Amino acid sequence: AEDECKVIVVKEIISRLNEMASRECRNGEFVTLFYAILDVEDKTITYCNCGHEPTMLIRNGQIMELEKGGIVLGVDTQAKYEIETVELKEGDCLLFYTDGLVDAVNFDGELWGRERMLTSAQKFAADSAEQMIKNMLGYRRRFVGLARQLDDTSIVVVKVV
Repeated sequence: AEDECKVIVVKEIISRLNEMASRECRNGEFVTLFYAILDVEDKTITYCNCGHEPTMLIRNGQIMELEKGGIVLGVDTQAKYEIETVELKEGDCLLFYTDGLVDAVNFDGELWGRERMLTSAQKFAADSAEQMIKNMLGYRRRFVGLARQLDDTSIVVVKVV
């Protein structure tokens, strides 16, 4: 019953945000969003992915993409979105990030990309959240060197204890 309440809350919030984005966005504009409720008591995450990079759940070295949701916000006021609740276990690691992380390019025009991001996430998943972020960004920095980046990068790591 508590999970159902969270699903209803997330659906309502996404619906309202989509309506607002549909009013505010000009033609060709849209908003990506990964919205989540982390319940530390129940150890669950209830989420909806609206065209955003999927959050990664790393459990025992395996990666699961949290990708349930729907299209970007601001395009279709009637869009339907899926909401999912996932049980979290001790030792799980959640990696929230923006596309600036994977879209970083080196001087040869080569993307750091998803595979390198996933490899580094797995490699450092046992570290503290702070150390994992520092190590991943360090790996990416070595790859891109001093090449100017066009997009900002945001990363949030949550460790389940």
